[in-house]
Amino acid sequence: MRDYKRIISYVLVVFITLLAWSICLTNAQKIQVLQDVVELRYDREKLDAETMKNLQKGESESSEKIVKSFIAWEQSPKEDLRNKELAKNVIGEVVKVYGNLTMLFPVEKLQGQTLYEGDGEGTIISEGVAYSLWGSTDVVGQSLIVEDKAYVVRGVLKEKSNRIITQADMADKETKFSALRVQLVDKENVEGVISTLKFKYNLPESVLRNLSLTSILLSGLALLPGYLLGLYGLIKLYKFIYSTHRYWVSAILLSIIALGLTWITIEMMQFITYIPSYIIPNKWSDFTFWSKLIDGFIENSRQLQALPALIGDGWYNGIKAMIVGGFSITCIGMLAFSKIAKVEEGKTLFYSTLGAIMLSFITIMLVYRLEGQVTMIEAFWGVMPMYLLITFIINKWTKLLS
Repeated sequence: MRDYKRIISYVLVVFITLLAWSICLTNAQKIQVLQDVVELRYDREKLDAETMKNLQKGESESSEKIVKSFIAWEQSPKEDLRNKELAKNVIGEVVKVYGNLTMLFPVEKLQGQTLYEGDGEGTIISEGVAYSLWGSTDVVGQSLIVEDKAYVVRGVLKEKSNRIITQADMADKETKFSALRVQLVDKENVEGVISTLKFKYNLPESVLRNLSLTSILLSGLALLPGYLLGLYGLIKLYKFIYSTHRYWVSAILLSIIALGLTWITIEMMQFITYIPSYIIPNKWSDFTFWSKLIDGFIENSRQLQALPALIGDGWYNGIKAMIVGGFSITCIGMLAFSKIAKVEEGKTLFYSTLGAIMLSFITIMLVYRLEGQVTMIEAFWGVMPMYLLITFIINKWTKLLS
């Protein structure tokens, strides 16, 4: 009975750790698209339509672009959203946008089509509005009325709140925007680029939300457990090579594998430990730089918290919570497993490593087939160490039962 309890504990710890790590990596892949994106939030003086049109025209005609893509948006107070045919209505927010709508939320959250520039008759509605007005999310092509104006539903956003998205009327001089999200060409000197952008297009004072820095840090956090287990596996491989000189074929093969994995690890660590230049002082003796930098981050966060929540906040904060939560559970699982198990050395480790490599690439191909995209390194380092742990459990299981 005691043996079965040990087996169950092994399986549970590995399963929970693998699940948490998968969640962590999946959300890290989602947030990596924001590595060169920053957000400007406006409280007192907002952006007008003329300024936004100048920004778009200037960047499209410029030979030295600052911005790759952008989106500006404004959330209006609660409006009455009506389904005239079914005589149903619901109170919800109207979000007016200008620019690349895919920068506001992930494409996979949208069912149907997006809104193209100048589409003044179309709208994207949330699932909350769809259920309230039609009782279903299969409503693409249906029409609803907002402020006596009819809109055709182009797509449905996977979001429970009552909210619709429309294109802003750029011919209206009263059009204002309270948020601007930009994808920068140069992501190493964010503060310098933003200062240039403000000066070039006469943008009002704003609060900077640095999505690029946060996404880099969160991506590194999500991949850290993979690096730890991967490096642990490399140490085990080198120790096995050292202790099996007479098995020269195995030693050569494992040396090649170990060198390849070491190179991949070093290359990936250089990528993940990339730090934007604007958070590194020119002189390391400039101790006041760090205190000013921290004070600036704290003041920036305080101002952002004082501003009203916008449509992009919910998705972004949810992603951060999933990554931090998944990382924490993964670390706890790794510590727990290190207390109750030890990866065996010898022939089993050698064959398990080869099996893990093959399974990794099979997993990568399957994920690519199902999702259409995959980050190969995360998939490789995610599957390989976990496969070694699962192999260890199978061996333990066999020994205990025998």
